[in-house]
Amino acid sequence: MADERVNRFDDWYEQMADDEARHQLVAECLGLPSSMRVTGLLSAVGLAEVIDRLDLSFGQVLVDLACGRGGYGREVARVRGVELIGIDASAVAIDQAREDLRLDGANEVAHFEAASFDSTGLPDEVADAVMCIDSYQFASSLDALFCEMWRIIRPGGRLVLTGAMRRLMLDDEHAATPVEESLTRIGWSDVRVSARPDWLIAEERLWRAALADSTSTPAMHALRAEGAELLQAMPQIQRFIATGIRH
Repeated sequence: MADERVNRFDDWYEQMADDEARHQLVAECLGLPSSMRVTGLLSAVGLAEVIDRLDLSFGQVLVDLACGRGGYGREVARVRGVELIGIDASAVAIDQAREDLRLDGANEVAHFEAASFDSTGLPDEVADAVMCIDSYQFASSLDALFCEMWRIIRPGGRLVLTGAMRRLMLDDEHAATPVEESLTRIGWSDVRVSARPDWLIAEERLWRAALADSTSTPAMHALRAEGAELLQAMPQIQRFIATGIRH
């Protein structure tokens, strides 16, 4: 990720650091525990499907790429009893993830490191599963991201990816999406990319709640601006989940 983009994310995480009004609004609208300080848009329903698709067993290792403050990955680790390695390009996000872990006194085993999520620096075949929540678009390329996932995951391990793309890409039953094409090209097996229109319900609820909220903080101003833009774009986009296995 280019330095300029990383700097923007550092500033964004610093802006949100202590804005409890933002964190509480996001958690409430997405149906997540109030303690989760997430920066993605995946609802509790979506997260439950991610946990199911990862198919992890107690004591295994999950790598969460573009982990942000680590909320989603830590919830997976808590539910499944696995070890978490969180990677994010923003050093500010990683510092916040480590501080959240310390303050929460959590029992899960979690490690957070600052690195590009398509060049993590992790050892080969370190993970039993890899996930990337709502951030694949920030990779230098899809092929670079999926190659890195392939490198760090053990044979038999699963990839789970969530995000959004133009609705027409998912609605065309006769054409593979760019995500599907790239995963297949790299060598992932059992590749599936599936639309999840119901996930947009919670996302729309969040944006409308943000626009109705009058809290005057930089983080809430930014959330309202993002909401206004994405509500306008929503008819053209679709949420999806993608999975694959390294055989």
